Amino acid sequence: MKALFATAAVCIVLTGCASSSDMDRANIQIKSMEEQMTAQDMRVQRLEQSREARVQQDLAQYCFLGTQMFSEGAYYAGKTCTRKAGTMVYQGGKPVVYPLAWQ
Repeated sequence: MKALFATAAVCIVLTGCASSSDMDRANIQIKSMEEQMTAQDMRVQRLEQSREARVQQDLAQYCFLGTQMFSEGAYYAGKTCTRKAGTMVYQGGKPVVYPLAWQ
């Protein structure tokens, strides 16, 4: 009777256990998902970097007076918004378009 009870208890406990092949498949799937997540993270980083570069380049196309933006050729208070010749701006080791400035 005790042996039958022990055998039944062991069968019930082992019913929920996964086999080694199940574990191998699960590990392979987990590794694949981790690789996909890493690839997505890298893609997001590239998109953020390109967005930041675009914003910086867009801002270089304006002269600022307070919080107002003026395009090239704008005239305000006796000054004109023009490209500042002879200056070069580097950002992240790369040259940025000649900035506009009030002259």
